[in-house]
Amino acid sequence: MAEFKGVLSRVSEDGIAYLVDQESARTFPFTFDKISGYRGEPARKLGFVAGAAVGYGLDANGHVEEVALMPQPKKAWAFFRNSAR
Repeated sequence: MAEFKGVLSRVSEDGIAYLVDQESARTFPFTFDKISGYRGEPARKLGFVAGAAVGYGLDANGHVEEVALMPQPKKAWAFFRNSAR
């Protein structure tokens, strides 16, 4: 899967979301059943929120066939102790 990359532009509570293709800027609607691993929980709990990066595939008719979140880089946190007291 993940032939294409995009960004979620809108995620509704009604089971419909929209993604924007990273290269063409074309908008594709899809239903939550296209989310890889979706089992009826709120999409927000899976990380599907506006602005999230996704990979997606299209069927022969150009409709979204499957959507998955792209791995996000881990944030590095550094805590420094002020040693000059």
